[in-house]
Amino acid sequence: MEVLVAMAVMAIALIGFFTLFSQTVALEESAKFNTIAPMLAQEKMAQLRSGVFGDSYGLSGESLAYPGYSWSISVEDVADNILSGDATEGLKKVDVTVALNGGERSYSLRSYEWLPK
Repeated sequence: MEVLVAMAVMAIALIGFFTLFSQTVALEESAKFNTIAPMLAQEKMAQLRSGVFGDSYGLSGESLAYPGYSWSISVEDVADNILSGDATEGLKKVDVTVALNGGERSYSLRSYEWLPK
């Protein structure tokens, strides 16, 4: 009887331990993504600003430094009805999206930039 009670107590303790362990792993994966994705998005935004991509907009690719991470860049003209006159000349809405494992998690960064035509 004592052995049966000891095994029941141990089983309850192990269930709690494994639940805590799985939550810790999930939080670690989330923290890793929430660190890498913004950094990768800012890197792609900086490359776009510096002209690394040339005149090509609407690009996408896989990250070589971080396996499983992919990125895409979408560039659109800003509508003329928002600002008057030539104020919108060269003004673009830039969206950078970083995804993990084909969209399991995603992070988006939006900015308005004056980019060359």
